[in-house]
Amino acid sequence: MNIQRNVNFDVIKKNKMFIYNLGSGGTRYHVATQRLKTAGFIIKMNSFNMYVDPGTSALLTSLHRNVPLKDINSLFISHAHVDHYDDAEALIESIYLHSYKKNKPLLITNETVMGKIKGWERKISSYHEKLCSDIVTAKPGDKILLNDIKLEITRTIHHEPYNVGFVLRTGGVRIGYASDTVFYDDFEAYFKKVDVLILHPVVINKTHGNEFRHASYDDIIEMIISSQPKQVILRHIGYEILQYGIDKFKEEIHRETGVKVEYLLDGDCLVIG
Repeated sequence: MNIQRNVNFDVIKKNKMFIYNLGSGGTRYHVATQRLKTAGFIIKMNSFNMYVDPGTSALLTSLHRNVPLKDINSLFISHAHVDHYDDAEALIESIYLHSYKKNKPLLITNETVMGKIKGWERKISSYHEKLCSDIVTAKPGDKILLNDIKLEITRTIHHEPYNVGFVLRTGGVRIGYASDTVFYDDFEAYFKKVDVLILHPVVINKTHGNEFRHASYDDIIEMIISSQPKQVILRHIGYEILQYGIDKFKEEIHRETGVKVEYLLDGDCLVIG
């Protein structure tokens, strides 16, 4: 595995397997300032191209970064917070139009995004539903088979109570996405020894202004020690972490856990194979 920094999609598209980070921003601060783009990321596994959490700025960033939207065949939206879903409808329509109306992506999301939970308005219109090949409303423990890709849905503990993550598996490679969450007791049951674990550090101290239940320094340590992944990727980086210093934060996490830790900023790519 290797990281390429601040590259456009066309630079790395020939690789068979990678995680391309369009934006590493998360929370209201980054939505409002776009200091880091809240644009989500793409996982490519051979012909499988999944866009994950297309938040505010996802479409414009994709166009700026030369992402071939016609090739996106699935979208995953973890939960109904604006930094994770905001550009979903625009992206769905753009995928359809860029493919000359031939490609309708599969949408995998949770119950709140689809308006199935009282008190949460649906985020995908009936019109945009028709531009999807299918919609899977996922819950923790669900297993979804997409040709040679296996997707297992994982749970979280977050302000949005129906938020979900996943473990993606193909050809012996497992990529885990914890989404926005604090540590929970059975975390390792989902993510034990994954090849890559994507985590979202937002705050330093878990007791300081963390009503949204975002991951703190201690949460990240517990997640890594419990699951023992081969490689940790940090993204969705909170303002506190930026102020503290992302390189310093990364090195301290590595020193505490002994696991290889890297971060992805806007336009960074982890090449897996």
